[in-house]
Amino acid sequence: LPTYAAPPHNSTVTLWVFNPDPLTTANQTYGAPYADNFDQDVLELNTERVAVQMKATFENNLFYLKNEYAEIQEFSFPEIPPVISVTPEFNYTRAQSGFEDANAFYHISAFQQYIRSLGFTNIVDYAIAVDAHALGGSDNSNFNPGFNPPRLQFGEGGVDDAEDADVIIHEYGHAIMHSAAPNT
Repeated sequence: LPTYAAPPHNSTVTLWVFNPDPLTTANQTYGAPYADNFDQDVLELNTERVAVQMKATFENNLFYLKNEYAEIQEFSFPEIPPVISVTPEFNYTRAQSGFEDANAFYHISAFQQYIRSLGFTNIVDYAIAVDAHALGGSDNSNFNPGFNPPRLQFGEGGVDDAEDADVIIHEYGHAIMHSAAPNT
């Protein structure tokens, strides 16, 4: 395998994600074959993935979904370790747990870059901790400011929440509000 040399947080990786979700990009409504189907790979859903690029961390000859905006971690049941890669590519399908990791990491990072492009450099000015497989698999997600750094947790009941950019940004919106107006 080739050796990649780049400073932490300064390696560009390719991630395969939904942008924003497969129903929107396919112009379809929810239902077969555009249905969750218990995370099974479905050709129609997999073809809606797109390749995007984002800065990530390269340490000890491994790429991690970690940058100045977000860090994929494991802190809530079910225990599914965050994906890492020996190459700068995170190419997963819905049947693989790495897909939700890559999707959540990309959308949070891209949204924070957008916020900063507007001149708001002190809103969520930390790497938010993200567990893309959390809350015991429930059909729920949340922002929890009670940790340092605060956390985002995405449930997997129904359609996995970390597969949908709208849900990801909704929960990240709570972090934005908390950062802009703490304790409100």
